[in-house]
Amino acid sequence: MTINTQRAIMTCEIYITNAKYLFKKLLECQNVIEARLSETLQWNELPGKKACRIKLIRDVEVTIEEKWPEYFLWLKEKGENFQEVFSEYA
Repeated sequence: MTINTQRAIMTCEIYITNAKYLFKKLLECQNVIEARLSETLQWNELPGKKACRIKLIRDVEVTIEEKWPEYFLWLKEKGENFQEVFSEYA
């Protein structure tokens, strides 16, 4: 999970290194995974690289401190959801 203050985004991401086969296995289940998460994810195979990424992105206003609890709750919930769903396919 990341918060990028320059781009004003948060991400919940699975970073897969040295396992293109795992990414392809997960990609075959993309529709089911996204339906279970109730989210549309970015699936980045990253051709020519050893790693792949699957991520969920949210725009944020990081300078507004009052929104931080909401953002941290989002990160927590999405992280738990990713753990629950993706662990069944890995």
